[in-house]
Amino acid sequence: MSLTQEDLLAMSNLLDSKIEPLKRDIRQIQVAIENDILPRLLNIESCYTN
Repeated sequence: MSLTQEDLLAMSNLLDSKIEPLKRDIRQIQVAIENDILPRLLNIESCYTN
């Protein structure tokens, strides 16, 4: 079976459309970790190290 350039382009576009929502979700998780979870962990850490 030989794939044409059009086939490969269609597959690439399909993969891109499937991956894009995952990228957004990962970015939201990263922001939550940086802005919410990490400061709380640092606060908990400071309570035990002082």
